Amino acid sequence: MAKALTAASLLKLKADPSKRREIGDGILTGLYFVIQPTGRKSWAVRYRASGIPKKVTLGNSLFGDDADCAGEELTRIRREAAHILERVRRGEDPGAEKQAAKREVKDEDAANRDKFKTIVERYLKEYASKRRNYPEKARLLGLNLKDEVNAHRAVGLWGEKRIQDITRRDIREHLEKLATTAPIGANRTFAELRKFFNWTVGKDILPASPMTDLQPPSEENDSRNRVLIRRKEVPGSSDNELRWLWQACEAYDGAAGRGPFGPLLHLLILTGQRRTEVSAMTWGEIDMDAAEWVIPAARSRMASRMWCRCQSRRWRSCGRCHGSRARQATFSPRTAKIPSAASPG
Repeated sequence: MAKALTAASLLKLKADPSKRREIGDGILTGLYFVIQPTGRKSWAVRYRASGIPKKVTLGNSLFGDDADCAGEELTRIRREAAHILERVRRGEDPGAEKQAAKREVKDEDAANRDKFKTIVERYLKEYASKRRNYPEKARLLGLNLKDEVNAHRAVGLWGEKRIQDITRRDIREHLEKLATTAPIGANRTFAELRKFFNWTVGKDILPASPMTDLQPPSEENDSRNRVLIRRKEVPGSSDNELRWLWQACEAYDGAAGRGPFGPLLHLLILTGQRRTEVSAMTWGEIDMDAAEWVIPAARSRMASRMWCRCQSRRWRSCGRCHGSRARQATFSPRTAKIPSAASPG
């Protein structure tokens, strides 16, 4: 028959390097003090449910070499074990219930771990937050810095879905809907979603991105390849934008005291050079007879001298500007900058 466990006896029990020891309590049948070969100590309750042996662990022993702590721990453990054994007598299976609860928590954690919103929050924290446009990245995906959700963006639409369940069709339909009111904004959302899904592939969350080979929902011109278009919707207009600009430059130049912007814009159109290169032009760089303009290497983005040719009569437009040959600058330094559309005049 097992002896009753006491604080003193608990302190004397030592580990057996060759096997695990289980010392039963003589006062409460079913309660065991367990000592692993490594020296780790814990508590357990053994019982039978439907004829099958079961065990419930009550946690590690923490009293160390303190007799008072050992006595307090023994009293607490006996109380917990007595409650478990009472449930067994009522026909319950505490061990099975504990395992079921663990599985439920594990399943819930796994489900939350794969939720689209959870993955987006992780992406924003681990990747986007280190970029200067972090707020915009969050907005495009449907969140803001206060973790508020935009119901019309990705997180608002798919936040509770598993990321594995989001299909290519879901993404395409979302982007197409955005494009109906904000085509360029839809393209920015497309770019951010593509970056996000590529990140999930890199983190082994998804085996492949659902956006592979998916095209942006809207067409847009390259900002560095401006295309001039006809404005048929403007009443009475049939000329293209370039002609309008040329005529506006002539009208602007005709008004006294407005500066050299007419000729300056004419030369920008004719030469195709950069604004800063044309506005800083000097008379010494122009050869009227050869109809040639030499841009010094110090002012050229190409880091070398550049030659620009144009019809001789076109260079004469420089003669109408307000610059002075005595000052060397073709266009007056005071008025060399191109005015904005909002400028008066």
